[in-house]
Amino acid sequence: MGKYFKERDHSRKGSLRKHSFLFHLHISLFFFLTCAVFADAIEAEPCFTPAREKTAPRYSKQPIVEEIQGILLIPHQDYVYYSNTKHICGLEVHDVCVPGGLECLREELEPYFMGQPLTENLLSCLKEQIVLYYRDHDRPVVAVYVPEQEILNGVVQIVVMEGCVGQIACSGNRWFPSLNYEIFFRLGPGNAITADTLLTDVAWLNRNPFRDVDVIFTPGCDPGTTNIELVICDRCPLQVYGGIDNTGTDVGGTLRYYVGATWGNAFWLDQILTYQYTTSKDFKEFQSHTAHWTIPLFWKHFLIAYGGYSVVDPDLTDITSDGKFVQASLRYMVPFGKNYDGKIQEWTLGFDFKNYNSNALFIGDEDFIIVNDTINLSQFMTSYAFACETNCQRFSFNVDFYYSPGKLLPNQSNTRYDPFSPHAKVDYIYGKMTVGEVYYLPWRFSFSALARLQLASQNLLPSERFGIGGYDTVRGYREREFLADNALVLNAEFRTPSVSLLNLMGFCTCSDELRFLAFFDYALAALHNRNPSLEGVAFVGSAIPKTEWFMSFGPGLRYVVNRYLSARLDWGIRLHHSIFSDSSRSRWHGGLVLSY
Repeated sequence: MGKYFKERDHSRKGSLRKHSFLFHLHISLFFFLTCAVFADAIEAEPCFTPAREKTAPRYSKQPIVEEIQGILLIPHQDYVYYSNTKHICGLEVHDVCVPGGLECLREELEPYFMGQPLTENLLSCLKEQIVLYYRDHDRPVVAVYVPEQEILNGVVQIVVMEGCVGQIACSGNRWFPSLNYEIFFRLGPGNAITADTLLTDVAWLNRNPFRDVDVIFTPGCDPGTTNIELVICDRCPLQVYGGIDNTGTDVGGTLRYYVGATWGNAFWLDQILTYQYTTSKDFKEFQSHTAHWTIPLFWKHFLIAYGGYSVVDPDLTDITSDGKFVQASLRYMVPFGKNYDGKIQEWTLGFDFKNYNSNALFIGDEDFIIVNDTINLSQFMTSYAFACETNCQRFSFNVDFYYSPGKLLPNQSNTRYDPFSPHAKVDYIYGKMTVGEVYYLPWRFSFSALARLQLASQNLLPSERFGIGGYDTVRGYREREFLADNALVLNAEFRTPSVSLLNLMGFCTCSDELRFLAFFDYALAALHNRNPSLEGVAFVGSAIPKTEWFMSFGPGLRYVVNRYLSARLDWGIRLHHSIFSDSSRSRWHGGLVLSY
């Protein structure tokens, strides 16, 4: 005789909220979903484990069967066998797809039950282990329960039903049509719900800065189905901005004014197009036009094109012609691996074209300006980028390699390169590496460290050299005081908790943050080759050392009001006087951006 078993009600309601760096995934209404899935003919309520934390319900430890001989996993209670279970020993399945393979699941489960007495407590553990196994193998929506049955030959039958996609709907979107979301969403009706696919697709949608996408699971109309609702919070995909800073050089004017606009749904194809115009205060010494175009491809890759045109007209009596610079670059970016849960990983391949007739755009000292024949530069590049964030820290790593195989275009020769940078050749290779770390300290303090390294195989043209000095490298020095082929730059910042000035003044409708900081900057820079016989030639003369170092420290502040205002101010105090430095011991670096 077999033992008749009917599972008592030990199910619990629950929900799982999965947080990632790019979005929040809400897995809710599991209890309601399970009831809807099995409401047609189930007396034993399913066990749907919503979270990994183990619970301790009061299950009976009285044996139902003295010894378990096997477990049979079935897709529905209608598959319950009331005979022909004599051949089952260990774990077997009937019409159930096991991710990772049956042998893998056997290794997980058989040590729990083989030769053990069957109790309600053991059944609870088995169901939980099956749910966790499926979740660990990228199947987050699965219902596991023990149907009403007569246990024969020591074999227990357990129903394992995966939720499949029912309908997909968008809600809350005002500025982006539903088609923009659906074409990049790979899960469709009838597909098994895989966590990696779902999280990757939502993270992809959230790369557009003008929207935020969440996911909610709701019960489907048909048994065993789950509807996916994309809950969208978007805003007008058009942003205009303007600002001022002092990142210019002495050659083209230290003050920079700029205005620009970003179209976040360019040509209504989910593309991002940005244009910016930058000028000096007199609209004469420096002007530039730049554009950046990001095209998301259907297969989850990016095609990026950007370029610019700049003119430098320094106010010098011995320089009568303008310096001009043109750049056109193309990038093909491939995100890969796990690009959610606070992680981003990308590989990029690209090509650069540059054309200019002067080094005035790249240097900070008027004494070394050269206006000469036009030269062309062409180079290939590849890069790898990785970033991750947790509650305690944020880490980023990036490495870039640039390679020029030789002459590909007219005006591209060693002879033409030599006046701009002696010993520079058309074939070269150089690399850049960036490592950054931000630590979130107690009481909302933070500490950040950034290291940047560039190494070159030979002397580079001014456009490819690492500019040392200024806000982005070593504060307290003029912008681009020294152009280096090889360079190491270290930056460290300690930031205070944010303070809301508007709230202190009684304005509660706006969100603002004021932070103070203390920084330390250091750079070691070197020319790859300085020939003493070339004295008096710009950048390699005897007056210019082959190696120079820079060091500074100081205070600063950052102030942000929503996405409408961003301001920064740093006071850099020099700890070393380089050969290029002026007589001052410190320098202010500031910037203000208004956007709407």
